Amino acid sequence: MILSKSIDFFKSISVKFEKNMEEKMNQQYLSARTLNFNYLTGKQVSLSLIDNGGLKYNPLIFYIDNKTIGLSIAYHSEFESKSSASIEVVYAEHLLKFDTKIKGYDDGILYLYMPRKVEKTQQREYLRVGCNIKCSIENFTTGTIKNLSAGGAFILLDNPIDIALLDCSSFKLCFSLNNRDFRINCSAVEITRKFIRVKFSNIKDDSRELITQYCLSIDAEEFKRCYK
Repeated sequence: MILSKSIDFFKSISVKFEKNMEEKMNQQYLSARTLNFNYLTGKQVSLSLIDNGGLKYNPLIFYIDNKTIGLSIAYHSEFESKSSASIEVVYAEHLLKFDTKIKGYDDGILYLYMPRKVEKTQQREYLRVGCNIKCSIENFTTGTIKNLSAGGAFILLDNPIDIALLDCSSFKLCFSLNNRDFRINCSAVEITRKFIRVKFSNIKDDSRELITQYCLSIDAEEFKRCYK
């Protein structure tokens, strides 16, 4: 009886945690305190100096602690203490944006104050996620879908192909996702002997919805890594 109650308790905690994470994922604004900025170390950012005519630079995130973000960048006279700056950085298909103040500059590192909140926006019409899904193109060749969205896919081919033998304007991509088989009409956006980038055409609504749900679940798992 006690064991059963304990299991039920931990299940309820797990459900509450997943619901809380889903709510955070749907927020347009995120608390900077809940984000683990360490996963952004090494990412290139777009830095705009608000107080200096919107001058823009593209440094890398070099250093992060609870109060400070350090950007690796050569010195510029515009880097004045307390002046305002705007930051944009891409993570897990999302654009993270926040405004902050310059703390100082030392030995190749521009230090910024940690923001209080971060704005999160989706960059694409359809969310695209990384994956490894085996697939086939008609009976022509096989490969692995390396990223997928409800609008198309990038396919790494198992073997080099003769491009002239494939009708690039219309072919079917076949793959399985969560025990569901898909056979989707495609056209080639980009094609080489080693990979094909495709756009889905005339895709059924239920197929698009299932792919969207899959992408959202993968994106949620990826984005959770940002949270402490």
